[in-house]
Amino acid sequence: MKIYTVTPHVDADGWFVKMEDTAPVDLYDTRAEAVEKGEEMAKENRPAKLIIYDRQDKKEEERTY
Repeated sequence: MKIYTVTPHVDADGWFVKMEDTAPVDLYDTRAEAVEKGEEMAKENRPAKLIIYDRQDKKEEERTY
């Protein structure tokens, strides 16, 4: 199962979408955009899991597709 994560950018405003333990895939301006892209990627690569973190880098939500 592939694992995708939505995490805040530490040094600037924005949100990353990452696949497993690789480098971030893309940087988005808003959390909503990043979550939408993460969902899209996870659904295209089922079975997959999307883990969403908040601004304090704490796990907020986990979705399975």
